[in-house]
Amino acid sequence: MAAYTHGVKKRKVNRTKIYQLGESLLRHTEHCLLLTATPHKGDKENFRHLMSLVDHGIFSRLNTGDSIYEKSNHFVVRRLKETSMKIVVFWLMIAFLKSN
Repeated sequence: MAAYTHGVKKRKVNRTKIYQLGESLLRHTEHCLLLTATPHKGDKENFRHLMSLVDHGIFSRLNTGDSIYEKSNHFVVRRLKETSMKIVVFWLMIAFLKSN
């Protein structure tokens, strides 16, 4: 899932198909949980696009002095794979129980 910005004056964003799918799904949901092993791949702009899926208002644009990592601290939780899987299973069980 990635989006890349090209150009300085005429900025153009190229979104991968999976990123477009994520945008589409998020338009129809109240909550989301994004899981990734490599959230930014060393590319700050790519990471900003990913975080804008979580909160478009905060991450749609960054001012010169803004730090993407400081802004994202409220949204990013770092866990080991084993712990993350337990959390996901827990929330899936809760969602299943609420739907029945």
